[in-house]
Amino acid sequence: MIRAVLFDVGGTLLREETYLLGTTWDERRVQRLREALGRDEPWFPAVARLPEPEEHEGQAHRQETRIWIRSLLLERGVSATDEEVERIRAACCVPSLEGERPRDGALEALRWCKARGLKVALVTNVLWRTAAESLADWTARGAADCIDTIVTSLDAHWRKPHPAMFELALSELHLTPPEAVMVGNSRAADVAPAKALGLRAVLIRSAEGSTSETQPDAVIDEMTELPAVLERWL
Repeated sequence: MIRAVLFDVGGTLLREETYLLGTTWDERRVQRLREALGRDEPWFPAVARLPEPEEHEGQAHRQETRIWIRSLLLERGVSATDEEVERIRAACCVPSLEGERPRDGALEALRWCKARGLKVALVTNVLWRTAAESLADWTARGAADCIDTIVTSLDAHWRKPHPAMFELALSELHLTPPEAVMVGNSRAADVAPAKALGLRAVLIRSAEGSTSETQPDAVIDEMTELPAVLERWL
C-alpha cells in the first residue's frame, strides 16, 4: 500500500507550453530586478538569462544558483553581498500565476490524494524558486492545504535525477520508498531515479522526450486518470 504521492511540477502539474521561459519572461525578470534594486544595471539581462550548468565543480546535477549569480556578477566586475544576491534571486523568481497554468485535473488530483489520506510532496527542478515561493504559488491556486512538503532543487542543491531530491522528500514525510509513488513526465528525471530507490512511478505523457530503459508502473495521458491508477495501490 502507498501512503504518499510525490509530484513533479513542470509538465506534470503544470502545462509545458505555459512555462515562464523565453524573451517575454526574461524581460519580466529584468523589470522585477529594476523594481527590487531601485536602479537599472547593464548586467540585468544576463542575470535574467542565467544558464543552468549540467554540473558544478565536477558534480553532475549539482545546483548552486546563488553561486552562479555571484560568479556572473564577478565576471562583470560587480561584487555583491549575500543579501544582495538573495534579492537578485528573489526578483528573478516570477510568481507562477503570472503565466503558468495547471494541467487538466491537476488540482483535482491533489485534492483527491488528500481526501484519501495520502501525503503529498512536490519534487521539482527549478532555477529561482524556493519551497516557500512554490508554496505561495499553490496557496494562490487554493491548493496549499493539499501539500505536505515541497522539495525544490534550489533548496536541495541537487537536481533530479539525483536521488537526494527524492530522499529528502521521503525524509520530510517520514516514509520509506515502498510507501510512495512518483508522478512525473520525464522517464530520465522522474521514473528511473524513483524506481531505482524503490518507489513506484507513474509517467504522464508530455512533450518531454527523455528516454530510459526503466519502465513506469503506469502511464497516463492526463492527471484526470491518476486517481484510478492510485486506487489500485491503496
